[in-house]
Amino acid sequence: MRLYNVLELDLKVDCGGIGDGSADDAIALRECLIKLASPTEGRPERLRIPVGLYRISGSAGQMPILPHGVTISGDGSFASVLVLDKSFSGNLFSWSESWGGRVYGSTSIDVRHDASGPSVTGLKIVGTREAFARQAALTFYDRNDFVLLRDLELDYINGPCVSIGQTLNMPLAYMRESSFYNVKCWNSGSAAEPAVEIGSTTTDGSDATNELDFYKLAIFAAKNVGLSIRNPNPYSATRKLRFFGLRVEQSGGDDVQIAPAGDKGQVAEVDFYDLSVLTSGAVLGPGNKTGIEIDNGRLIDIELSGLDAPVVLGPGAGADISIHGNGSEYDWTFQGTRKPGEEAVPLNLRAPYGLYGLPNAGGRIGAAALKGQSVDGQPVRLTMDGKPADAYNCFNPSYAQAFNLDIQVMAVDHAAPDRFYAWRMPLAVLSAWSGAGSAKLQAAEPLTRGVAGASVAAAADQRDGCLDLTFTPPAGAGAWDVTAAIHFARAP
Repeated sequence: MRLYNVLELDLKVDCGGIGDGSADDAIALRECLIKLASPTEGRPERLRIPVGLYRISGSAGQMPILPHGVTISGDGSFASVLVLDKSFSGNLFSWSESWGGRVYGSTSIDVRHDASGPSVTGLKIVGTREAFARQAALTFYDRNDFVLLRDLELDYINGPCVSIGQTLNMPLAYMRESSFYNVKCWNSGSAAEPAVEIGSTTTDGSDATNELDFYKLAIFAAKNVGLSIRNPNPYSATRKLRFFGLRVEQSGGDDVQIAPAGDKGQVAEVDFYDLSVLTSGAVLGPGNKTGIEIDNGRLIDIELSGLDAPVVLGPGAGADISIHGNGSEYDWTFQGTRKPGEEAVPLNLRAPYGLYGLPNAGGRIGAAALKGQSVDGQPVRLTMDGKPADAYNCFNPSYAQAFNLDIQVMAVDHAAPDRFYAWRMPLAVLSAWSGAGSAKLQAAEPLTRGVAGASVAAAADQRDGCLDLTFTPPAGAGAWDVTAAIHFARAP
């Protein structure tokens, strides 16, 4: 049925779908999607999948990729069911460049050219683990905004239930300002792909996936990783993700994986409320499967309703990671973690990580410590672990926040401790409103005391989006040990 500047299709009425569970409806579905994929931005479009059991084979080839926001709606996850047989391969529903960056101005929106707003509601999609090739239920390539997924059940997909942040036609990929309600992913994923992947592919100066809300996302029996949150490239940050009532159970690999080892970009400001992670055993570690793995993330606040699996905090994990067990943590036993074939090693709970009764990541005041050693009179940049600076061991502001800093530096001659240099800068303000390249330090007049010739330089590092604090010893100096304390208050 075609209305004025509107395209609304019914899989049965307009494209010849049968929906009896026996007939092959792949060609009918592809015909509908081809019509919806026509390059008409700004035109409201909807595909209705009425009550029925629709068998989708590989007979129609690859399903087309939708270039703009399209609503796909069923009559409920127990009424409108799409069954992928083992010959089907590739993406069932996918989008590319369904974003609003071209049409949203400061005072208006050009609805005639709006490509954003993909929406999928009220469906069940069932694949098969015997599929000849990779299958994927919902894939969002390149840039996508204002996505809505609601009341979906995705079962036995031989690949991801939901994939966000992969590139197809653009060098960058992310999703923004989107919501997910009551989405179940059962027995899906593969050895190479998680059941649900939320990621970004970033370039220098680009945005990244941010402002996503998940309500009652459930992932059961993933073949490998259950939920993976990623940012492989060293730009911007996958950030501002909020999960309410997330449940992940019996994954073949990590249940929840945050910034896995090898990712170079940041994952930050991820909040879990009422998180349930259940794998096996009765203690927190050891094991060959991980409940929660955080390799490179920071500013992560997890409130658990249940945990029955190891927690691993990798060497690149950053500051302000809080895991709160709502009282059950007092009964946890820590026995270490291991990978297959390796002996168990102690679980690393050193600062700045925490597993305790009161969450701390949401606090707006706090402190951080940096350190370094100057050798042979060379300047040294101070970091949390004393190693060369990167995005995870320097002092980072949260994006869209400002930090009021009181910075204190104490440097001592390693061979003569009575030779020191003390430096303090109160009322400095550090911010990074829209990514690492926007980092800015508004410095204040420092106070100093100690030997002549030493100095401290404070600046904003726009490569990693953090504070660059560098100590230079006096001429002819040997080794100097340097420590910095940063007290901060942040807003909002």
